[in-house]
Amino acid sequence: MQPIAAATPRVTFPRADQKLTGADRFTHGLRQLSSSSLGGMHSFDSHHRSPDGMSLLELLVAISIAAIVTTTAVPFFGNLLADQHRTSILNGLVHAVHLARSESAKRGRDAVICASANGRSCSGDGNGWRQGWIIFVNSDRDRPPRVDPGEAVLLHNTGTGAATLAGNRSAFVFRPFGKRATNGTLVYCDRRREAAARALVISYTGRPRVAAEGPAGRDLDCPVPPQ
Repeated sequence: MQPIAAATPRVTFPRADQKLTGADRFTHGLRQLSSSSLGGMHSFDSHHRSPDGMSLLELLVAISIAAIVTTTAVPFFGNLLADQHRTSILNGLVHAVHLARSESAKRGRDAVICASANGRSCSGDGNGWRQGWIIFVNSDRDRPPRVDPGEAVLLHNTGTGAATLAGNRSAFVFRPFGKRATNGTLVYCDRRREAAARALVISYTGRPRVAAEGPAGRDLDCPVPPQ
């Protein structure tokens, strides 16, 4: 059994000696217009379509969408990374406070967290927290606190990178048996300045908390511009 081929419509043209009625002329004109339009569309599509099947218009739309997505996504991911770094630094500080309190109670000695640039001694600078900090047991309770021979450094943090960490204290002392600790505040700032600043507040009891605002709901101050 032979397969039946699909019928292909044909455009017929009148013979030169054939007389056309008004309806025939109208039908003949429509056929010519349809044939001309289809041919033109095919010609435009073949000349403006890339080898992989994408037309020039589709390519321009794709480029526009990519530009919009990039413009929106880059700041979003930049802020996301900055938030993660801020959380890591603040969590490290909270852990350091808890460790200092625990070591003070366990050893019956003062434990100190202080700003330190070299990981071996206190810097004595309230703006020096950015460069790092250390925890040590201050057995002889000297003032200001310093690391003496025989006083081991229990923890060393290397700092905050491009962000700043400044405080109203260069050192916090935690005493055993529920005695008063040194209270104070450390303020973390990055390139977003006050809009994303956070404070680590240490109470007289030695308990830490993270705050997004200063006293009376005021914005936190970022005195040292981040590099």
